[in-house]
Amino acid sequence: MKIVMYSSIVGDKDLPRTDLPLINNFSKFTTSAMNAKAPKILSHLFVDADISIWIDGCIQQTISPEELVDLYLPDDADMALFKHPERDCIYEEAPAALGRCTSDREETGAAMMEQLWAYQAEGYPQHAGLAECNFIIRRHNVRVKAFNEAWWAQICRYSRRDQLSFPYVLRKFPDLLVSFMSGNIRRHPHFRCHEHLWF
Repeated sequence: MKIVMYSSIVGDKDLPRTDLPLINNFSKFTTSAMNAKAPKILSHLFVDADISIWIDGCIQQTISPEELVDLYLPDDADMALFKHPERDCIYEEAPAALGRCTSDREETGAAMMEQLWAYQAEGYPQHAGLAECNFIIRRHNVRVKAFNEAWWAQICRYSRRDQLSFPYVLRKFPDLLVSFMSGNIRRHPHFRCHEHLWF
């Protein structure tokens, strides 16, 4: 079984890394954020693996990728990632995310509001769960590939803030088995984190 851990650092959002593969040559979009976002979301198109592990450029693991899979991806799960340590609602996450935004605040805010209005109009509930998408283990199977494509469509349509669209899309894939990890990755023995240089 081939396991690949990877990341993308485009522009100067994070410090350079040499400890894992970086996908930095995607340049379809005019913003660095979206050029880094594509390989994150569409893992099956950018990584040749049975299981991929996305890790944000500001996070380093302290154990091997194989150990991470053994510990956090159950045999019956398609995907594993952390629950958000502070919130469980996209309607609360959006203003918090905007408050941390230092670039394109007006454009990002407008996209978030349009996104939340659309989800609310569709009946998406409050407090329906929230993931922290800075570390994602995925099996490259048919279910995950379909989920990735649907998730990417939401990011292209609305906000690039993937935490807002992840739970919305997940509700449309009831057969996708996701293992939500508890705890805070910033205070976890298997990870070391530093803040992004910009948001």
